[in-house]
Amino acid sequence: MKTSNKILLISAIALIVVLSFLSFSKQSQKPNQKNKEGIVSEIRISLKNTQKATQTKTIELPPYADIDVNATANISIAKQANYQTKVSGTKYDLKHLNMKVNDDVLIISQDTNNKSKGRVQNLHITLQTPKLKTLTQQGVGNIDIQGPFELSTVDTKSTGNVRIKGITSPNFQLKSANTGNTDISDIKSNNCDITIHGVGNVTVSGNCTSARLTSHSLGNLDASGLKSQNLEIQKHGMGNIIRP
Repeated sequence: MKTSNKILLISAIALIVVLSFLSFSKQSQKPNQKNKEGIVSEIRISLKNTQKATQTKTIELPPYADIDVNATANISIAKQANYQTKVSGTKYDLKHLNMKVNDDVLIISQDTNNKSKGRVQNLHITLQTPKLKTLTQQGVGNIDIQGPFELSTVDTKSTGNVRIKGITSPNFQLKSANTGNTDISDIKSNNCDITIHGVGNVTVSGNCTSARLTSHSLGNLDASGLKSQNLEIQKHGMGNIIRP
């Protein structure tokens, strides 16, 4: 009997010790879980706010007449008497943006190691200029130009839409190889040379004394709003050419 009582007593004590240990373990784990969840939540909020936070700054540049773009950005260009340049985006986007004027050409580019090139919506460049003669674009992003400008050449190879209103150059040439749509309106020119590649649709309207329309594109070339006395059409692609 004494031996049995000892065994029961030892078993009871062991059970009490085990239960106490389990209870202590659960209590000690709960605060750690709360702290861990709290830290993760704060990190996510911080990252989210960093992605959304944008800033705008004004950049002083020398005068220019031509623009060469090789970047991921949405660009708005308007005709004004004075030059003005504003850029908006995240701190990271602005850090990797390069803008300089060389031989009367405004060059817009980004560092090759910029990992945010796919986030087009983060970077917006607003330009005000009294003149614009040529525009060359490569990269990703939309371009919106409100003239009138004496644009002689527009050459775009980009993913994005291009909209230009107001062209008064005696000779106008468009080379479009976009994955996106191009709309050029209010053209007033003596000679227009419109050549399109790529897959986007192109619409041109206005007045050209002589016009040549050439398509190598999968998209359509709509010139139904273009008035011309002499018209030449060359179709090499699968897209349609809608003549005036």
